[in-house]
Amino acid sequence: MEVVEAHPFRVTRDADMTIQELEADDLLETMEQSVRQRRFGSVVRVTVNHAMPGHIREILIKNLELDRNDIYTLEPPLGLSSLMGLYNVDRHDLKDTPFKQTIQAVLRGDARDGNLFSAYSP
Repeated sequence: MEVVEAHPFRVTRDADMTIQELEADDLLETMEQSVRQRRFGSVVRVTVNHAMPGHIREILIKNLELDRNDIYTLEPPLGLSSLMGLYNVDRHDLKDTPFKQTIQAVLRGDARDGNLFSAYSP
């Protein structure tokens, strides 16, 4: 397959958990199972970029079984809270070289008695 275009979107699912404490033998195990099942909860909202074409939105509506009112258009970028996950990828060849600070020659040394403002006075 060839990727022709790509568009960001975020799916929000129903996270309603119904737990009968009296019926649950192990509450922790029941909670873990319930959290795992959230991935399969019904879709309650999809946020998309305003640049997403209509035919892609139609694909989302059909495949996620959405109502048109469940799609919300937001200004980019979407999901900045997850951006640091990209930075944590161990690919140093894709990152900018670290910034190395330097001290200007006029500010170096003890000739100015530690007074920053005297460095630029005539």
